[in-house]
Amino acid sequence: MTESASLWRLPNRLMAILLCVLVLLPPLVGFVVASMRPELYRAEADAYHRVESPEFAVTDRLLASQELKANARALAVEVGQANGLTAQELVDKLSVNNVSIGVNDNSTVIRFHILDEDREAALKIVQEYADAYLRSVAPDREFPDVEKQRAEVERTEERRVEIRDQLAAAAASGDVDAQQRLNAEYELVVTELEILVDVWGKLEPNQPVIVAEPTAASWVTDDPVEPRPIRTAAVGLLGGLVLAAAALVLLRRTTPSSVG
Repeated sequence: MTESASLWRLPNRLMAILLCVLVLLPPLVGFVVASMRPELYRAEADAYHRVESPEFAVTDRLLASQELKANARALAVEVGQANGLTAQELVDKLSVNNVSIGVNDNSTVIRFHILDEDREAALKIVQEYADAYLRSVAPDREFPDVEKQRAEVERTEERRVEIRDQLAAAAASGDVDAQQRLNAEYELVVTELEILVDVWGKLEPNQPVIVAEPTAASWVTDDPVEPRPIRTAAVGLLGGLVLAAAALVLLRRTTPSSVG
């Protein structure tokens, strides 16, 4: 064996060692780092939404706006304080997704996820957060002033019909005085009814009403969902193979194929 051939074999051995390191180091590091992370449980709660006025053409925008409300920092502050967490700590544990359920174009599901080391805590926090969200959007679908005004309109309408019937009876009996008195009362009731109907119309919501309600009981995984050292190692192995392939191409270009 010549000296030049010996010199050629040494770089090949170094190349093989380098390639092995590039392939095996990323998955090994990934596995070790992932194994050192705390185990996390995943809890989930859903809130179903539907638009009660589908004739409006802004349904998609309104449903999308619910996701912004679900991520409101005020909710994180409220629920975080109740569980000994800062708003940022809760936000770090939380994810919110707008899930299309494919039933119709006027409904969607806001899905809340919480990751926590404590299985029971994860379930408690996600349920409290979903409840807080539903309470926060409740005013958007409740119109007590409208209902109160509606009841007043109905009572006045009943009074109008009653006076009309009395007026017809007075006319049939020929009681002129009663007719004059009832005519005056009837005009007053009609005027009052017109005012009430006008006010009622102004109180009616001019946007679709979104109803938000829980779909099913919240739940939590029986086993931890994080970390996943095997999956992390597999991803690391894929990355290592890519690095090794790139290194091999680079070394082949810079190393002579033969030595004279």
